[in-house]
Amino acid sequence: MRTLLLTCCLLLFACGPTVASQSAPKAAPSQAELEELWKTGSLWQVGDNIPKVDAARKALVEAGEAGLAFAFTKLGSSDSLQYRCLEVVFKGFGAQALPGLLERMAHEEVQVRRNVAALLGVIDDRSVAGQMVDHLKKEADLRCKVGHLQTLARWKEPTALGPLIDCTRVTQDKEPLAERLKVRIVPLLANYEDEKVIARLIELLDDDAYFVRDAARDALKGSPPGIEKCRQVVEAALTAKRQVALPASMPLLLGVCAASSVRGHHDVFLAALAVESGALRSAGARALRAYLDNVAVALKGRAKSGRVHSNGMTEGEMELGDFQQDLVAIKQHVDRQIKSESDPGALASCEELLEALARLLN
Repeated sequence: MRTLLLTCCLLLFACGPTVASQSAPKAAPSQAELEELWKTGSLWQVGDNIPKVDAARKALVEAGEAGLAFAFTKLGSSDSLQYRCLEVVFKGFGAQALPGLLERMAHEEVQVRRNVAALLGVIDDRSVAGQMVDHLKKEADLRCKVGHLQTLARWKEPTALGPLIDCTRVTQDKEPLAERLKVRIVPLLANYEDEKVIARLIELLDDDAYFVRDAARDALKGSPPGIEKCRQVVEAALTAKRQVALPASMPLLLGVCAASSVRGHHDVFLAALAVESGALRSAGARALRAYLDNVAVALKGRAKSGRVHSNGMTEGEMELGDFQQDLVAIKQHVDRQIKSESDPGALASCEELLEALARLLN
């Protein structure tokens, strides 16, 4: 009996510290504490601020439901530092924050809607794509639409393509920021490989704003189907019986064509050297020079690749040799062009092209 009592005492003594060491659940931060964390988390994240800003943002996430509820009260902020804090905090909450953000997509305050659109992209959960597209049909603020479309285009969401193209048609009289926002909208089209996208980008080469035209050109340059379509448009225009209807966007179209690295497409640029407009002849010469450089780089990269033929040369080396023959013929054409060229600008561009040809031939 005595031994049994001694054993029980020892067991109680052994378990006592374990039971005592179990801490009580941590209390949720007070409103004042959350505000202090928010204030710190919204500081410039530089120098000595870096660790304490990181710690404050982490603490807001670790506050759980209380921290998330608090973060939702800050969605109306237009301060850039506070938005950075929101980004980190909502990314930390992840999918847990999605229901609340989706509920606020139609919030009466436009700044809240703009931040919600951006934060959905930060969380980057494609399961909400359908709800975002449905909201686009009702959203009136173009900046909110752009926020949603930037995320949807990154996801290549097919149902967002129609609303995206529609946004590129918004005019300045309907939305004062339309032209400025198009600089953010137009590049998004490059995420889609679709004939409607290419057609719209080609239309935008005639936009009134130069920065929109440039954005459309750059988007087309990054699309092999877009480059090919532009080449077809240029070729059709230059070979038409009447060239009086050459599009004003011809220099930009030629610039897109120049992004190709496919050998054998130089004829379209040579045709541009024969048009009546000196400015277009100059654009054609510049585009041809850029195109030839692109082809040369591509061919040199493939020179050692491909099947080796009986002559001991690879397919890449043989194609590079054919390209050299192309260059000889092009140089002869440009030599004749220079002798008859009367426009100073076109003459200068042709002379620069001739120098590039000499370099490539050597």
